[in-house]
This record gives sequence, C-alpha cells and structure tokens, in this order.
Amino acid sequence: MRHSRTPWLLRRCSALPLALGLVAVAGGGCVTRGHHQEVVAELEDEKQVLEERVRELERSNRSLGDERVRLLEEMEDLRQSRQTLASDVSQLERSRDLLTTHLREREEELAARRDEVQRLQNTYQGPPEDFALVVRTLTGGHALVASLAATIWAVHPLGADAVAYLTQRSMLLMA
Repeated sequence: MRHSRTPWLLRRCSALPLALGLVAVAGGGCVTRGHHQEVVAELEDEKQVLEERVRELERSNRSLGDERVRLLEEMEDLRQSRQTLASDVSQLERSRDLLTTHLREREEELAARRDEVQRLQNTYQGPPEDFALVVRTLTGGHALVASLAATIWAVHPLGADAVAYLTQRSMLLMA
C-alpha cells in the first residue's frame, strides 16, 4: 500500500469548505417556529375557503341538477303538447278537406237548382193563356159549382174536424 504524499492537514482543509457549505445549506433551509406557524395558519385559512367553495359548488350542482330535471320534465310536456297539436292539425286538415268536398258538392247542387229555377221561370213566362183558362172557368157556370162545393166542405162537421186536426198537428210540429 502506498501512502498518499498529501499531508494530512491539506486533506483536512479541502473537506472543510465542503462541510461549511453543507452547514450553510442546512441552516438556510430551516425555518423558525413562528414562520412555520404563520404558513400553517395561512394554509388552514386557505383550506377553509376552499372547503366553503366546495360546499357552494355542491349546492350549485344540486340546484343545477334540480333545474335539469325540471327542464327535462318541461321538455317532455312540450313534446306531448306538440304531438297533441300535430294530431289536432291533422284532424283539422281532414275536416277542412271534407268541408271543401261538401262545399263543392253543395255549390254544384246550387248551380243545378239555379238552372232548374231559371228553366221553370222561362216556362211560366210564356203566354198568359193559362190564366185566361182560369178566369173563364171562374166566370162561367163552373164558379157556382165550385162555390157550393167549398161551402159544403167548410160547413160539414167531418171536414171541420179534419181541418182542426191538421191545424193542431202543424202547430205541434212547429212548437
């Protein structure tokens, strides 16, 4: 074995700065008890603030959850209302189509009746010969026979009962 030629003191001196550096680092890293308590108190305050914030967020989350449920229920109600309205619209469209068909039929019927009325008016606007026949019948000997038949019919009790029956029946039907 060979001994080092470096004297012992010299070897000791090179380790000294290293030891002093370690003591300085160790001493600089330590904090006082008061400073430590201040930091812990700040951290406790911060923890309380954060816990309160968590409670607020949980309340907010519950509130939002309730609002979400309410909105989902409202959406379901609106969907059902929409379906009902769609059904009503469909029914109204069918009714409109049916009414349109009936209206066209009635208009065609009305046009046919107008044509018939016009035809009948044209028929009776002819010569007054029909009225002359009536006048001749009433002014001739037939008028006496007609007057006598009308008087007997009016005075006869069987005819009076029939007239009363018909009158009463028509009054009942009108009421």
